[in-house]
Amino acid sequence: MNQAAIKEQGLSAHTGTAPVAQPGNLLLFARVVSPHHPDVLAAFRRRSPADSAVRYSAPPGSHAAPPARLQRVNPVVRRKASRGLTHAGLRAPATRHPFPTHPQEKVLLCSPVLVIAFAFLLILAACSPSSDNGNAKKVTLHLFTWSDYTEETVVKEFERRFGIHVMTDTFGSNEELLAKLQGGASGYDVVVPSDYMVSIMIKQGLLAELDRSKVPNLAQVYAHLKGLYYDPQNTYSIPYLWGTTGIGYNAEMVSSPPQSWQALWDERYKGKISLLNDEREVFSMALRSAGESLNTVDLVKLEAAKVRLMAQKPLVKAYTSENYDQLLISGEVALAHGWSGTIVRAAAEKPSIKYVIPQEGGTIWQDNLCILKTSAHKHEAMAFVNFLLEPQMAAQITTKVKYASANEAARVLLPKEIAQNPAIYPSQDTVARLEWIKDVGETIKAYDRAWTELKVK
Repeated sequence: MNQAAIKEQGLSAHTGTAPVAQPGNLLLFARVVSPHHPDVLAAFRRRSPADSAVRYSAPPGSHAAPPARLQRVNPVVRRKASRGLTHAGLRAPATRHPFPTHPQEKVLLCSPVLVIAFAFLLILAACSPSSDNGNAKKVTLHLFTWSDYTEETVVKEFERRFGIHVMTDTFGSNEELLAKLQGGASGYDVVVPSDYMVSIMIKQGLLAELDRSKVPNLAQVYAHLKGLYYDPQNTYSIPYLWGTTGIGYNAEMVSSPPQSWQALWDERYKGKISLLNDEREVFSMALRSAGESLNTVDLVKLEAAKVRLMAQKPLVKAYTSENYDQLLISGEVALAHGWSGTIVRAAAEKPSIKYVIPQEGGTIWQDNLCILKTSAHKHEAMAFVNFLLEPQMAAQITTKVKYASANEAARVLLPKEIAQNPAIYPSQDTVARLEWIKDVGETIKAYDRAWTELKVK
């Protein structure tokens, strides 16, 4: 290599000096840590004529050592020699080592072609899947849902397939969900409000608009469960599970199956009755028992319902939305105002437990998958929503929680005792006697006051 070529490529004409950067060249910095970590870029280094690769061969029969430049150098000696000292502390003659030790010799100059090739290798390494990706922060989705409303194997399958962790927090009523969000609770991504609460949360600007193109499994949902009054275009909500509200009873403790809501005022069962700890559900039961709409905005009718609930209160063992199934199983209560799936789960443990919807009718409801506007992981949340609506996943969830899936294709995958259970999938005649809870607007303040009076007195 002649002097002109050397200068053109940005190297010093003097072999012992540091390379000089020239325009059009890219500087790469490599650090030689120890003999156990060789200079991986050595093959790419531009060499001076003095560094030409010449393998030393001793004359036949000679035991002479190779020249100092080709000898393996003890790392400690190398570090001392770089400062001009030997073990004896004497100044040694300057020697150029195969591995650069002078700070300026750590600057390597590569041609653009080699730089591009090396960069490509780095990109491939970065994109390769690895089980130990310590630099990537794993996304965690926060789900806020009803108690006993998740199926662990389904959640674990989502985590395995997508590499996203799911943390679950629970609530016992729609009002509890709303109060927590209004109180400043943050960090939640996916929430599961019921029908009327969806409309309230839309009005309050709490829900994000959904990208329906990312939820292709919405096509699997029953047509009659889409486009309901609370979200006509399913802009903010995806139907998930649905059910009814009625009476669970232990046939071993009740003389005859209850036919009316009036059974919950029967003095014979004092201390053996539980009601949901749910403002709208309790007043719905009281209003329906009097033949009124559960969405009344008539304050006189609402006050009459409160008076009846006050008279009933001494008979009630507990207002609870979370463990009334266990109260039924243990025999602590004989009658439980409750949701269909929870009663059916209790019946699976104790066959004497039954479920009935009183003749006056009751509540039909649907819980929905929604994404909060404040979610930091909307893309991952959409993937989770769509995953829960896969027919196989939806069938697993219904098999566990015993609530009807909104996914039509899931029903054919269910065991016969679930798919044909009228407590889970009621007949059309039964559905005709049911009513949706709706947003009552400003009248909700009167409901709130009546509920507070009932609970504190």
